[in-house]
Amino acid sequence: LDVREGAGGSVIVPGLTAICANSLEEALELLELGVASRAVGDNGVNSTSSRSHALFQVTVERLRSDGSVIAGSAVRLSLVDLAGSEKLQKGSQLSEVANINMSLSTLAQCIASLLDCKRTHVPYRNSKLTRLLQEALQNPTSATVMVICLNPSRGAVDETLRTMQFADRAKRVVLRRGPETPALAPGGSDGGNYNASN
Repeated sequence: LDVREGAGGSVIVPGLTAICANSLEEALELLELGVASRAVGDNGVNSTSSRSHALFQVTVERLRSDGSVIAGSAVRLSLVDLAGSEKLQKGSQLSEVANINMSLSTLAQCIASLLDCKRTHVPYRNSKLTRLLQEALQNPTSATVMVICLNPSRGAVDETLRTMQFADRAKRVVLRRGPETPALAPGGSDGGNYNASN
């Protein structure tokens, strides 16, 4: 995926197409089209395990009776399905696993930075995943919900614990509103704050 810098720090993905959906049904059809194009593979546990992250963004705009868009009414919903991290093993999927793990590690670093009120830098640019999610992660008017999938088997205890710890750190991220760049602040939540997970 080619991710480039646009005007004003925006993110541009060359070749990406925005498609207008006029109903929920049309939006779901587009979602299914994206899912069908997603890379999957056998990881020894699941024969159709995700071999890539998936990002589905929906921009909703309010229209006037004449069909024109009301300025400033656009809101964006980003649905992200993260591929799970895996141990590196020899095989044809080594590169895929390394890329997945690297992007998940960068996401964890971004969350750690957001939790540290003394840090002035968040490494969004260290992976394509976090670069695409930067707007949602740094915007104090955003709200984010994280849903995690856990393996109930005893053999997956370590992986389950790491996943729960990751979600717990994300839940504690709070960005305070500010006149310019939002200040980073750990823990808590109130009406004027952004919660990274509820």
